Amino acid sequence: MIFLMLILFFDIFSFWTLREDKEKDFFIALQGEFRDSNIEEYREVANKLEGFSTILTDEMTTYQVIFFYEGDGDFITQDSALYQTAMANPAYFSDAYLYKKAEAPSSLTLERVSEAYAVKYYESKNFIILSTED
Repeated sequence: MIFLMLILFFDIFSFWTLREDKEKDFFIALQGEFRDSNIEEYREVANKLEGFSTILTDEMTTYQVIFFYEGDGDFITQDSALYQTAMANPAYFSDAYLYKKAEAPSSLTLERVSEAYAVKYYESKNFIILSTED
């Protein structure tokens, strides 16, 4: 019993003190206490998405923003059954399209998406939100 109590105590202690720097920063960020320019950008972009009911995105490149999103909208991602259909006619299925600048979609996809979403709703250092409305 004492051994199990020691393991439990060590697990709780190590959770808060023995983490690697990035892992520790991540847990602190979840509590809202960590300040980092990247995390602030993710939060800001996520806040800009809150007005949309449906957002089309590739979660492999925009997962950071999705994680901090607190709105009521739905994401159409590559795991969604609607993703391929939505990519064929994006503005019909979603209000906005989120992508990461450094990992922009192929030129053909970006051209089709740009035609569907006429407005560049928001642009940050690393992300762009295209929309059908201002």
